[in-house]
Amino acid sequence: MLSQIYRSISSRFPSLSSSVHTSSASRMNDKDIKEFVENNLKDNGLVVFIRTSPSCYYCQQALRFLRDNPELDGKSVDLSETGSQQAIISYLGSLPGSAATFPRVFVNTKLIGGYSDMNDLGASGIKTMLHKA
Repeated sequence: MLSQIYRSISSRFPSLSSSVHTSSASRMNDKDIKEFVENNLKDNGLVVFIRTSPSCYYCQQALRFLRDNPELDGKSVDLSETGSQQAIISYLGSLPGSAATFPRVFVNTKLIGGYSDMNDLGASGIKTMLHKA
């Protein structure tokens, strides 16, 4: 119900739409998915791919980490809003060194793992990685 309301409102007010929510997202093919991931990674140092539906405890912890460390200028991408969540999750899980768990955390386009890996590095470790680029 809420997603129908969101779609109705966002179609009338495109500026309210998320950058990852598109009407054609449900028809993403393999090339589109790869492009979607690469576009979200290319201009951002710290990027965390999350899902909010179904609820994900570690995704929520990753969002809290980003909120608690605004100096990292991290970005979260909620795959639940794409319409192709499962296909994108499969793609991310197929990347070298990846797992099918969430969230997936990237620093300077390099996969570092999940929330536990990000938390173990801490803000100072991630800052060091960001400045190496």
